[in-house]
Amino acid sequence: MDALPAAADYNAVAIAKVTKEAGRSDSSKKVHKAMRKSYLAFCAHLKVDPFVVDQTTAAHVAKFYKFRTKNNELGLSTSKNISAEMGIYFDELGYHGPWTTGDIDGKIFVNGNPNESKPVADNKRTHKIKLAGQGRVAVPMDPLEYGHRCSYYDHFLADQRDVSPNHLLPVGGDHGRDVQLNAL
Repeated sequence: MDALPAAADYNAVAIAKVTKEAGRSDSSKKVHKAMRKSYLAFCAHLKVDPFVVDQTTAAHVAKFYKFRTKNNELGLSTSKNISAEMGIYFDELGYHGPWTTGDIDGKIFVNGNPNESKPVADNKRTHKIKLAGQGRVAVPMDPLEYGHRCSYYDHFLADQRDVSPNHLLPVGGDHGRDVQLNAL
């Protein structure tokens, strides 16, 4: 068995970082290193300290997504690389989990990873919508969306007993968003 480090030498964050780095390919390491360098340069341009996380950090990260994807023109692989590096970057700063902000007695508090904030999620969604509009991203199909119900019935329910297409009629509206599936 390998010798364990002394308690004073144990650094869980450093060990986790080394473990994550070891699992990446050389090309991924280069991409992450370049992404981090780009984020630090972006923060310097905005005159923002990249090591201070406050209530505005999520907005800076969202702006960085937009900047790095060239106003949402680049593909999803770039977005995924940005997301991975930003997640790692803020994890290393000690910010984990969902992003929350709050105000207690006039003092602003932040918690979590800014990469998991609403502004960043909105930016990612906008990016996907733009790419989908250009036909560069597959749009997921809701099998129960109006116009797809018959093919859904044929594929999943046609060989079932006591199931009729009437069970796929919309409930509470004519848009087909709320669907009643009594037979299932």
